[in-house]
Amino acid sequence: MTPIIEIQRTRSPRPRPPADLGFGRYFTDHMFRMDFDPERGWHSPRVVPYGPLSIDPAAAGLHYGQTIFEGMKAFPSGDRRISVFRMDAHLARLNESAKRLCIPPVDTAVVARGLHALLGLDASWMPEGEGTSLYIRPLVFATEAFLGVRPAKAYTLCILLSPVGSYFSTGADMEPGGSNFAFDDEQHRRARAELADRPRPWTMRTPVIGALNGSAVGIGLTFPLQWDIRIVNESAKYGFVFTRRGLIPEQNSLWLLPRLVGVSRAAELLLTGRLFTGAEAVTYGLAVEALPGDEVLPRTLEIAGEIACNTAPAAVGATKHLLYELLAETDREAAFYREWELFRWFGRQPDSAEGVASFLERRAPRFTVPKHVPLPETERGWRTDE
Repeated sequence: MTPIIEIQRTRSPRPRPPADLGFGRYFTDHMFRMDFDPERGWHSPRVVPYGPLSIDPAAAGLHYGQTIFEGMKAFPSGDRRISVFRMDAHLARLNESAKRLCIPPVDTAVVARGLHALLGLDASWMPEGEGTSLYIRPLVFATEAFLGVRPAKAYTLCILLSPVGSYFSTGADMEPGGSNFAFDDEQHRRARAELADRPRPWTMRTPVIGALNGSAVGIGLTFPLQWDIRIVNESAKYGFVFTRRGLIPEQNSLWLLPRLVGVSRAAELLLTGRLFTGAEAVTYGLAVEALPGDEVLPRTLEIAGEIACNTAPAAVGATKHLLYELLAETDREAAFYREWELFRWFGRQPDSAEGVASFLERRAPRFTVPKHVPLPETERGWRTDE
């Protein structure tokens, strides 16, 4: 039996957003919701006024991260109609995420009907400016109040709508007369303080893997350059366009890019400010793989899973730490010695024995050394008397 989508209209319409939408800052009047319990499965699909949700502080989603989301966009398509880009594929991917986190799959047909009802009710929120769209955010989270370690038995699904500007942007005001690079003294002070306190991706022991499935220029490219592994869209356009805007490159790219691609290639990309494709990015050494757009995120998750399921967190964290530390080391012998000492130190840790045992026993490893284990100092050099 096909469930009925109940609709409850708001009595307090939300204020309309300004022309400068940004991304994910404003939400429409309504949202779609349905719930799950073991007796009824997914039930009570309904469109309700947008507003806060009541959740138990012991909800499993808060404690164990049993939460998933998707993202897609709706656009006007003429004749006052709304089209959702690849809705079926996005909902299928939502269920694939649900499978990974032991969340019951949703009936995608019911969710699609609920989304269409929501879009019909809030159609007037569709923005009209160039590069704008109505962003759609499905969210599923565990609501069972239970602190035991097992998959939850109760869940809520919500779909939110948010009128947005372009997600992939230069980060700049490109309108005539735009001057967002011309900071006054106070803006400069605040920006400098913010940047000083911002975490550096290269100091984190967790690998950072980027899925660049759309075009990116300016900070949209120089910031991902700081990450460890990049997968790109083979046909998307990328570029360090700063010199074409009367600026110099930023986000540490002048230090890092020559080390990634060599001085000659870095000079060519930075001085010309030209665009290049994702496929070219791989040949330059900026990315490890270039794939069709719809394969970028699945491949990125596959690499993340390969690391999470098969490697020791402490060894991965230390390897990344040393990779960037020794990149700045000018004394090759000092680098060789530090690597050698830490290799021997890891050989005395329990993860080393577990790695060998799991290989011989043909089973998944059970590593126990924490990712942030303190690394010993190695300042003595090749001395044989100590």
